[in-house]
Amino acid sequence: MPADMPPWILDHRRTLGERIRDRRMHQNFTQEQLAHSVGVSRDTVQRIEGGQNDARI
Repeated sequence: MPADMPPWILDHRRTLGERIRDRRMHQNFTQEQLAHSVGVSRDTVQRIEGGQNDARI
């Protein structure tokens, strides 16, 4: 992550990651199942949920 990234972007990523994780857990999906269903790796899901990556649609 670039060091000069505005704080609001980091906050947005964290919030989005938390919402995705909460929804995934509510649906009783593992990270692996979610990754397979959306066509990304489990590591990508883990980084998105942790606020380290953007979720691309």
